[in-house]
Amino acid sequence: MELPRLASTLVVLALAPAAFAQPAVERDPTERSASRHAVHTRHGNGALGMRLGGGVAYANGVSDAWLARLDYEMFLHLPPRGTVGGSFGFGAGLDYWRGEPDDWGIGFPFTFFIGVRAPLVRAHVGWGFDYLIVDQVDDDTGVGLFAPLALLNAGIDIRGWTLAADARVLRRWQIGAPDHTQWMFSLMIGGTLEAKQPVAATR
Repeated sequence: MELPRLASTLVVLALAPAAFAQPAVERDPTERSASRHAVHTRHGNGALGMRLGGGVAYANGVSDAWLARLDYEMFLHLPPRGTVGGSFGFGAGLDYWRGEPDDWGIGFPFTFFIGVRAPLVRAHVGWGFDYLIVDQVDDDTGVGLFAPLALLNAGIDIRGWTLAADARVLRRWQIGAPDHTQWMFSLMIGGTLEAKQPVAATR
């Protein structure tokens, strides 16, 4: 009588873990897809920006000048606010400078840039050209195409609003007026319209 009782006890002990085990739950495929999408969109999206500002311009053989600028930015990739990451895109705009007595010029820049964004900070370097310039220097009026330029821009970024210092150098080659290398320094204020970042738990 003891042997059958012992055997039945062993069977009960062997089957007990299986009885209390929780069945595996298969996650819904759409939930996995949504999680992957949320992770991807938090990496950054495109954005549009505009800046307005002014400053000074200097060039050898040309009088010192004041400067006004309007810039537009198209970010192909911009990290979400409050994160750290790289950015890149292109920009276009308009600049106007005027010195004494009658030196002046206008340009239409087009640039490519790469940079970084971090909490409260944004910066980038860029290169490109003024696809059209018109200058008057020493009573000579000149017109130029695709004048090369390089730039550096850095400043504060608070909820998409920016206050930045911009420095750039431009070789103003042209027909009708003397060629010259111009340095521009300006303070720019603007804002950035960003794609909304969905908030979702990642698993």
